Amino acid sequence: IIHSALNDKYYKIRIKAIDALKLNQSSVKAKALPVLKNLVKTDEKTLVQAAAITALASLKDSSHETLFKEALKSKSY
Repeated sequence: IIHSALNDKYYKIRIKAIDALKLNQSSVKAKALPVLKNLVKTDEKTLVQAAAITALASLKDSSHETLFKEALKSKSY
């Protein structure tokens, strides 16, 4: 259910879904990471992008550094 909510047409649902992810669970993390990265890169709503960045940053994984730097070029910054 959460996975489908990440792709909901209503942006507030996408944000709620991102906030509800339990990324400390490996199965959730494995399914959510590609979706979160895609949201950071392509979501039309900067609030969704920010929520996805926050979720990815909580993992403290340096492999996301390039993605974060690209996100700084967003119109919201």
